[in-house]
Amino acid sequence: MVAAAAIIQRSRPDIRFVAAASSEVQAARMRRMTLGVPMEIHCGKTHELMQTAAAGIVCSGTATLEAAFFGLPYCVVYKIAWLTFEVGRRLVNVDALGIINILNNYRVNPPADPRLPALAAPHIVREFIQHHATPDALAREALRLLADTRARAELTGKMQAIIADLDGGGASRRAARAILDALP
Repeated sequence: MVAAAAIIQRSRPDIRFVAAASSEVQAARMRRMTLGVPMEIHCGKTHELMQTAAAGIVCSGTATLEAAFFGLPYCVVYKIAWLTFEVGRRLVNVDALGIINILNNYRVNPPADPRLPALAAPHIVREFIQHHATPDALAREALRLLADTRARAELTGKMQAIIADLDGGGASRRAARAILDALP
C-alpha cells in the first residue's frame, strides 16, 4: 500500500495520504514503513478518516463494510503469506472477500435454498487479492476513483443501496430463523 502511495504521489503530488492504525504500537510500526512517502498515521480515528477521504484502499475485513457505511469510494486489498493463501483457497470457496461484495451477491442472486451460497454477482468494489494486489494495480484503481467523479458517485450509490437493505428491523429474529432452518 505504501508503494502504491508512492506511485500515486508521483502522478498526483497534491494528494494527501492518511492511514488508520488500531493502536499506538501499530502506528509506530506503520510510520517506520512509509519509506519517505508523506503519510499521516492516526490512531483511533478510522471513522473520521473514512468520512473525509476522497478515496481509499481498504484491507479486507469489517473495515470494508464500515467504509461502505460512510460512503467512502474504495478498493479492497488482501495479501497474506502464499502458503496460508493456498491452503485457505483449497478450504474455502468464496467469490468475494469484501463484505459489501458478499452482501451484493446475496442481494442480486439470493440462493433458492438458504443453505446454499449465493451465485456470484459482479463486484461493486474492485478487489485486489494476493498476486493481483500489486502497487501498480492499487495505484491505478485509487487514481481512477480520484479522477472519475461519476465512478465515485456510482460506487457510493451502489454501496448505500446495500447498506439501506441492512437497516430493516428484526435482524436477530431472521438470523435465528435462518440458523434453525439450516439445522438437519
